[in-house]
Amino acid sequence: MAAPKRKSDPEIPAADGPPSPYPAPKKTDERMMSECEAVIDIVSAFFNVSGKDIRNPTRSPAPVARVRQIGMYAAHTVLQIPMKEVGCGFARDRTTVQHAVNLVEDWREDREFDGIVDQVERLVRVLVRREAI
Repeated sequence: MAAPKRKSDPEIPAADGPPSPYPAPKKTDERMMSECEAVIDIVSAFFNVSGKDIRNPTRSPAPVARVRQIGMYAAHTVLQIPMKEVGCGFARDRTTVQHAVNLVEDWREDREFDGIVDQVERLVRVLVRREAI
């Protein structure tokens, strides 16, 4: 038997009421942001570049930008995070992520560079997705 309703109990709106003008927060957004943070930590350690420099929303020197581009590439291709969310995670625009993905794909024709990106991808799989090698 349900307890009688008291006047001090707050009203809980019905689920079938009018839709909220604000989008409901998604837990997946938080997960994607934390995965982007993990990728930034991985590439900053791997390439010995400051994570602060990678997270900096302003223009960076070319070596820092390259590391960021590799991180964005790994976040999008390995973790399957949409480019818009990768952009948010790296303080960049979706089109910047798209440009980075295209650049890294072109650079992978170089065997040495491809091997480096392959190592980064494996680290992301193991450390973020927790997959076995």
